[in-house]
Amino acid sequence: MIKNARYKVKAVIGDAAYDSREVYEAAEDLGARVVVPPIKNARVDRHSPQARNRSVKRIAKVGRQRWKTDTQYHRQGKVENTFFRYKSMIGDRLRSRDPDSQKTEVILGCNILNRMFENVRPRSVATRD
Repeated sequence: MIKNARYKVKAVIGDAAYDSREVYEAAEDLGARVVVPPIKNARVDRHSPQARNRSVKRIAKVGRQRWKTDTQYHRQGKVENTFFRYKSMIGDRLRSRDPDSQKTEVILGCNILNRMFENVRPRSVATRD
């Protein structure tokens, strides 16, 4: 059980690699919903967490793509993109050893990226051949 959570966690979103009992139990302890696509051949199982079984049933009913839309699973991709951007611009490791200094380092990195993208938002344009 996770105790003394400092922040309220509303949802745990991850790819199929996070389809495990431990993830569901940890999220349940935090009162968070789990948005993790079950593995492709997942079946309803009485030993599986109820949240997972609900996802398996819903995917069987409406399809995986509709489930992803309904659960806002696309947010997971946005988070991965944000971390990629952070690591590309700031670096892939912290330089500080002290936890308080590490916290400051991460905040500064996020503020730098936010400032950079404040004025110059990346713009994606689809082109046709």
